[in-house]
Amino acid sequence: MKPFLSGVCFLGLAVLVSAQDTLREISIQIPVQVRVYSEGMFVDNLGLDDFELYEGGKRQRIEAVYHVREKGLTNLGPQVSLVPDISRSFYLFFEIADYTPELRASVRYFVQEVVRPSDSLTIITPKHAYRLKKTAPQNIPKAELTRQLDALFERDTLLSNPEYRAAVAELKALVSLAVDPDSKGAQGPELGGQAPPSGMSWDAVITRYSSLLTAVEKLRKIDERRLLDYVEMLRYQEGQKFAFFFYQREPLPRIAAKLLDDYIRLNQGRRDVIRTLTYMQNFHNRDFHVDEERLARAFASASILLHFMVFDMPETDGLTDIEARNLTDFYGRLEAISSLSGASFPRDLTALELLKEAVGRLDQYYLVYYTPSYYAGDGKFKSIEVRVKDRQYRLVHRAGYVSE
Repeated sequence: MKPFLSGVCFLGLAVLVSAQDTLREISIQIPVQVRVYSEGMFVDNLGLDDFELYEGGKRQRIEAVYHVREKGLTNLGPQVSLVPDISRSFYLFFEIADYTPELRASVRYFVQEVVRPSDSLTIITPKHAYRLKKTAPQNIPKAELTRQLDALFERDTLLSNPEYRAAVAELKALVSLAVDPDSKGAQGPELGGQAPPSGMSWDAVITRYSSLLTAVEKLRKIDERRLLDYVEMLRYQEGQKFAFFFYQREPLPRIAAKLLDDYIRLNQGRRDVIRTLTYMQNFHNRDFHVDEERLARAFASASILLHFMVFDMPETDGLTDIEARNLTDFYGRLEAISSLSGASFPRDLTALELLKEAVGRLDQYYLVYYTPSYYAGDGKFKSIEVRVKDRQYRLVHRAGYVSE
């Protein structure tokens, strides 16, 4: 069977320059996807005169407004020769260490229920980038496409991040030995009645645990430069662009709090112990190590809606105060990135529910075109704000663009 995915190569400089020159010729018309909601429902009865648009705080003249639905688009005025390209290009980014059942279900749903024959689909795993061939949806049953994708994800996941998985496995092994001293089977003269595991001293256990956390921290960082390179490449892609970032955030195994309390009590006055345990406090949950403003502006400028699909989250009831605060901050950062790109980030849903929520918002929006009153190709970020006159609706749209 012929493969349905082809490798993605970066465009050559000459192609990029050519595309950039073309963009400059038509860049005075800026398209903005706008979604308008009232009490959670899309407002579908607006017209050209209902919208106001501001760039850098200054009101701009709106050239045209289109209402895009699943079955096509309606020109809301004025009548212009411009025909928007409403073809859909999907980009699935995967920052994962394990190919979990929930992730498998999400991929199956997307391929079988969302992708249409006219859509473009690009998949970026931790190892490679793949583009779905245009002929695949017509020539290969969706069940077979899903099977091939499953095999691809499992292979790339196994080939990527082996050091990370090994470090986490060793952390789990240490924690499984360093059980709560009050639990069944605890014995020995130290730390509330528990002996150190495998003949190691408790200093050795804590030191090794801390060093593994440091290794995990280095291994799990997102390759921000690689992600920004893809966004830059997609800047000149025609049509409407939607990105889904699948992010696996797992809690790291913890040594029992009571055991650590006893360890501190037995080592009062040792600054190295205090420093080590303070350091360990910050690494119980995987974080999102990127410059969120730079990433958000890149997606917004490329007119790519960025949806985060976060899965394998810990139960909030079992978190410490520090972990709960970190989790709130983590969600807030992702929500800020999504909103700047023009997407939403609902909380308290599974990855599959988040995906369905995001997909439900794809096929209906307003496409607003405007001409900046003053356009300077100075490479600076130009903020965009869209309003509906005399109405208190919730609007979602990209935050701006970089003029070139």
